[in-house]
Amino acid sequence: MSRRIFDSAEFRSLYHAWYKNTLIRRRILEYFKEREVMFKCENFPRKTTRTIQIRDGKQFDFWRRVLEKDDTYYYNMYYSLATWKKLPFWDVKNWKKTGFDKWYSERHEHMKTYDFLIDVDAPDEGKIMKTYEETKRIKAFFDRFDVPYYLRFSGTGFHFVIPYDRLGVDMSFNTADDDNIFRFKKDFLKYLADMFNYVDESAHDSMRVVKVPYSLAVYDNRVTTCFPFTSHEHFLSFDMGMTKPENVLSRRKRDLKGDCFFLFNDNWRTKGKNRCVDAFRYLGML
Repeated sequence: MSRRIFDSAEFRSLYHAWYKNTLIRRRILEYFKEREVMFKCENFPRKTTRTIQIRDGKQFDFWRRVLEKDDTYYYNMYYSLATWKKLPFWDVKNWKKTGFDKWYSERHEHMKTYDFLIDVDAPDEGKIMKTYEETKRIKAFFDRFDVPYYLRFSGTGFHFVIPYDRLGVDMSFNTADDDNIFRFKKDFLKYLADMFNYVDESAHDSMRVVKVPYSLAVYDNRVTTCFPFTSHEHFLSFDMGMTKPENVLSRRKRDLKGDCFFLFNDNWRTKGKNRCVDAFRYLGML
């Protein structure tokens, strides 16, 4: 492939074939329910488009046709940590959102849940394996307290996502309130960043998005796959070869499943829900 991967015919063929794959599409759509979807344009940032709602495969195909016409633009795909009762309406004909400013000012009223993202990000491609070693340390800390989490490779590092219903805290979604959940998340990330390397302390705002599992992670000189780990053994066997799209597709269908089927430390039936509270107390947050 050429140095700028977007200019390669091989890349264009892979990119379009990937999102036509029935199983890949099915897995991706599982993450869109009540979420905002963002298409981040890697080769022309001004074309980045967000606050989209996609409910089914037809809407998914529609947005891809609109955004990716003429093989000109290529996107990384994200979904919101928040689930929403309502999103602004997109007027595609005039390419503008209807009522966005009002929606944004009242967004806390439309928010239903907010997952916690811990983004362990490598500063460059050469440090991904060092980031992996640090991710193992963070994982051991969460496992010590039975914190439930999803764990994924992001393309440049690793994502822990703690579902909102397992946090064990009840806080406001209004950033104007003193006890809002985003301030609590900011403190949580600061504690983790003091203990571990490569933790992104900025991932605490209300509009934060995260890469969609099983989507392609496209960069100037390479393309990898954002994928979930579906067992402890799967994570512990990680190597960079796993991130190649062709290797993700070569896995057996029953292994090619979304991480909604594997929540690490999902033992609340025997130990009680909301195990995150023990970790928060250990850090002095509660």
